[in-house]
Order: sequence, then C-alpha cells, then structure tokens
Amino acid sequence: MNRRSRMKTKRIFISYLLAIGTIMMVTALVGCDPKKPGVEEKPEEQDSLWLATAKVTKPEELAESQLTFTVNEVTFTMIRVEGDGVTTFYMGETEVTQALWKAVMGKVDFETNPPHFEGVPERDYIGPQRPMCFVNWYACQQFINRLNEATGYTFRLPTDAEWEFAAKGGKSSKDYTYSGSNDIDEVAWYDGNTGGKGSRDVKTKAPNELGLYDMSGNVSEWVSDEWDDAYYTDTPVTFRIVRGGSWFDQEEECRVSSRDGEGEEASFDSVGFRLVLEVQ
Repeated sequence: MNRRSRMKTKRIFISYLLAIGTIMMVTALVGCDPKKPGVEEKPEEQDSLWLATAKVTKPEELAESQLTFTVNEVTFTMIRVEGDGVTTFYMGETEVTQALWKAVMGKVDFETNPPHFEGVPERDYIGPQRPMCFVNWYACQQFINRLNEATGYTFRLPTDAEWEFAAKGGKSSKDYTYSGSNDIDEVAWYDGNTGGKGSRDVKTKAPNELGLYDMSGNVSEWVSDEWDDAYYTDTPVTFRIVRGGSWFDQEEECRVSSRDGEGEEASFDSVGFRLVLEVQ
C-alpha cells in the first residue's frame, strides 16, 4: 500500500470515529432529536456583538466582472463566472484564507495550538495568507452564515458542477489537465513541490483562464454535494465531495477531473474551502 493509500485509509477511519463520537455526543444532549453540529443553533451573544461591530465594505450591485468585499480590514475578491450549463455566479478568487476566517469568526482555533497527526513530520500550514484548514463541512457553514449576516449577500459553497466549470476556466476554457495549465508546477502546490510539508500562501502560482488561483493543489476544497460512491455506503458517515487536490496529493489527484470524498465531520490540514456568491 503506497503512502497516499495509507493516509487515505487513516483519514477514512478518523472520519468514521468522528462521526460516531458526534452522534453519541449530540444524541446524549438532545435525546432522540439529534441535530448536525453548528447549523441550527442560535447565535451566541458574542456573535451578535461581533455582527453589530463588524466593519464591512461591499459592492452596491452584482454587475462587475469582479467584486471586492472587506470585512474587518481583510479584503477578498469574487470573480464573475458566466454560466454555460450552469447559472452565472461569482467564485472566490482564492481559497478562504486564515486572515479572512479570523476577520469573520474572531479567531483561528489552531493558531496557538496547531494539531497534527501522530507519527508524521511537522508541517507548515499557519499564516494569514495560507488557506484556512482544519475546518469540517459544518464549520464552513458556520463561517458562511456569519458572513451572510454581516454582508446581506448569499454566499455558499459551490456545487460540484460549479466548481468543475470554474476550475476548467468557464467559457474561456482551454481544456487544461490542471486548472490553468497542463504543467502542474505552473499552477499548483502539490506533493511534488511541497515535499508533503504543508500549504503555501494563496496566489503564489499562476491563475486559470478566469483569474482563479489554486483550484488545483494547495488545499482540497469542500463543495456542497454528497459523495455517493458505493465504497462508503456501509458507513454511518455522510461524505461530501472535495475537489482540486492539495499540497499532500500527487499529480493525478490535482487534475480538474479528479474528485474525492471526506466525512463531513472530519477536518484536516489539507482540506479547506472556497466561496460562491449567488447573483441575486
């Protein structure tokens, strides 16, 4: 069994354990009416205070080729993706960074006590312009909910189809193997140029045809769709699709056509997310 297979097996096992632990904990707390973590709970008092004091700058209308938003002095850009088989939407120019996560959520949980897997070399994935990682699918929803409350817009995770359409370059696609090039080293941080030691700052490789960065490599990205591969049907874990491959992955996992699945309660240092903004 190669390194990738061993780590994938370990990640599936961790996802399984996390799911069992979450189900047991939530069931014990709410009896026979378990709820998914972090989605239906009412905002805490400190969240309301944050929303009341957050400094937000946003565009007046959604009509430009790209839009910029600023939350608590952290600016991020959304790129317009004209639909062709999918509806028109805006896609995050980069993966959500740790700086943006902190601006929206108030902290980065692993900033002072970074978690790591037992028995693997120390990895470097902390920095304001590094992609946010160690966030499960539900933590992404919490972030998005708070961002939506602050801005009044409808951000969300991309669908699998939206992600792939944008990664291919939309209507400007040149049908590259990786997002923006047939040469993976031009556009992606992956095992071959990171040595498996962690992510890199966003926007340090070339963008694709739409001006989107790191859609191949750096960190894999959650999308909204459930994974339906028969391999996972006998587990209690709900798996969600992740796309793009990461600094941990080999070339084949970073192809635009490649997809994988992770348990939605699991979080890893090689999985993050990217925003989509609906055109209202």
